[in-house]
Amino acid sequence: MNELTVIIPFLNEGEEIYNTVKNLRETAGDKINIILINDASEDGFDYETVANEFATTYIYHPERRGVAASRDEGIDLSPTEFFLLLDGHMRFFQTDWGELIVAELHKDKRALFCCQSISFKKDENGNDVIETNRATTYGAYIDLSRDGDLQAKWNTKDPDPGENVVDIVCLLGAAYASNKSYWKYLGGLKGLRAYGLDEQFISMKVWMEGGRCRLLKHVEAGHLYRNSFPYKTEDIDLLYNKFLVAELFLPREEKYQVFEFWEKQIPALYKQAIEKLVEDRLFIREQSSYYLTIFNCSINDYLSMNRDILKYMSNQ
Repeated sequence: MNELTVIIPFLNEGEEIYNTVKNLRETAGDKINIILINDASEDGFDYETVANEFATTYIYHPERRGVAASRDEGIDLSPTEFFLLLDGHMRFFQTDWGELIVAELHKDKRALFCCQSISFKKDENGNDVIETNRATTYGAYIDLSRDGDLQAKWNTKDPDPGENVVDIVCLLGAAYASNKSYWKYLGGLKGLRAYGLDEQFISMKVWMEGGRCRLLKHVEAGHLYRNSFPYKTEDIDLLYNKFLVAELFLPREEKYQVFEFWEKQIPALYKQAIEKLVEDRLFIREQSSYYLTIFNCSINDYLSMNRDILKYMSNQ
């Protein structure tokens, strides 16, 4: 029986969904399950035909729910305990990636695994070509400097050159694997609005619970990095998510640093985001109480990990 389900939420990806799912079947065959979640695409592309052609489960949202909610939904629907979250514009260039991911998932049930992100582009003939001029990255860190404002930034320092699987501070690259039981125990991405802060949110919860975020350097996931989205994002959603993460996890000083930064930058939007937080105060209080029961590590230890990497990056 298959042990891994690949979950792909998407919006207006067009032919890239065909290319991504075709690649998954060519490299992993029928050893994996695939769930496609169409989050209210409006580009007219026939995604259901693609889903049927490649034997996937197809979910359609008549109204947009957002990537966080779609990811959680896909994990709930997964017929296997192990899952891999992917974006809708990705490729694997090796045929053993599924087996390698499952092997690591069996070893550690309290970890989120991040595939090694590599960038690819389309050549003049429409073929996928790996970009070799980009720096190799090793997961990410959260920039907690005053102007960093909780951004997830690539880490170019290899934590352990001699190992294929290493601890990282924060996920990044849109290829993340774990197990349903642990994800649901952490509460998944519940609370985040349509877009933004998924990686920071879940990474902080993993480390504070006592688990680990780990990079699979030997499993490369090709990502078609783009300069713009094929859909509209709302600034209020991103700002709300930043404030939610700050409110739930950060110590007082770091939390108000985030709030004060955005109050000066965009005061009108800041006010809207704060109003939304106030509306959700009961939910936030409930979540905070739950985290107190499952977290085993101090947020200060996690902040220290981030600062160490930031210090290293600043000296490069």
